[in-house]
Amino acid sequence: MLRLFAKHEVRYLVVGGYAAMHYSQPRFTKDLDLWLEPTPANAARVMRAFGEFGMPLIDVAPADFEQESFQYMVGRAPVLFDFLTSLPGLRFQSCWETRAIDESEGFPINYLSKQSLITAKTHAGRPQDIADLDELRRAGDKPS
Repeated sequence: MLRLFAKHEVRYLVVGGYAAMHYSQPRFTKDLDLWLEPTPANAARVMRAFGEFGMPLIDVAPADFEQESFQYMVGRAPVLFDFLTSLPGLRFQSCWETRAIDESEGFPINYLSKQSLITAKTHAGRPQDIADLDELRRAGDKPS
């Protein structure tokens, strides 16, 4: 999916558990959380990538991905995609400008910056988020 997002120039950020692991230690997670920029142009790019991936598009339309606070989940754990169009306390554009880009897979993967991830995890406040915050602090300035 991320390779297709790169191909179609989808503006997205990896958030959640995979982002936490990017900055700290591996841990179990049941899904890949992806924050999508909620604009008409990006929604069209998302739908093209979904189509090429072969994703079922029965209960979703491009307009859904233009809305703030939309969530679309596809798959089953441990191969579950969770697509979000907002994160509490954060604005996509400013997070996009400070993102971390990892090209170790041969294409760019966009991660929420460590500082923005700390903000997101603090706002969420669930037990796993608190554990991630502890791990992020322990990791210090580990290179991403």
